Parts: sequence; C-alpha cells; structure tokens
Amino acid sequence: VISYAYPPLPGDDGLRVGEVVVNAERAAAEGRRRAGTSAELALYIAHGIQHLGGASDKTREQRQRMRKLEMAWLREADREGLLEGLAPARRAKGGRAG
Repeated sequence: VISYAYPPLPGDDGLRVGEVVVNAERAAAEGRRRAGTSAELALYIAHGIQHLGGASDKTREQRQRMRKLEMAWLREADREGLLEGLAPARRAKGGRAG
C-alpha cells in the first residue's frame, strides 16, 4: 500500500485529499491464503486511508493499533452491507497489508 497525501487547497478548510495505491497482484496472492481477493483489497484500502490520516506502522505497537482499527472499520462496513459479496471482514485477519 502506498498513500500520497496532498496539501489542502485554499478554501478547503483542512479537507484531506490524497491517493491510495494498492498492489492488486499481491492482494490476489494473499487473498488465496486468507478471505479472498476482494476482502484483501478492502483491507489494503483501509490501511492506506489510515496512512492518509497520518497513522504510522513503523513499530509493532503502531502496526497493532492500525490493524485493530482496520478490522473494526471492515466489520462495521460488513454490518452496513458495504462489503456485500465479499467474505466476512472478520475472516480477513492477520498478516500484513501490502
């Protein structure tokens, strides 16, 4: 996952703007071992969004904090039907976001 945060434009009142780039080939490979490619991509996107918000995963504690929030977001998205058609988010656990 690569995240690019852009500086706010004048008048945007601090709105965060950026891009999240994910490796679909890696998601497909990891997805075969876990909850599927779509669920893996959702995890990568959640991870990238956290980086856009300023989160870091340089230490074990930071990675654990990020993963906990990613999984909470994915469970909530699953409950709201936003991940319809994907494997349940609770199955997309462990490992690293890539």
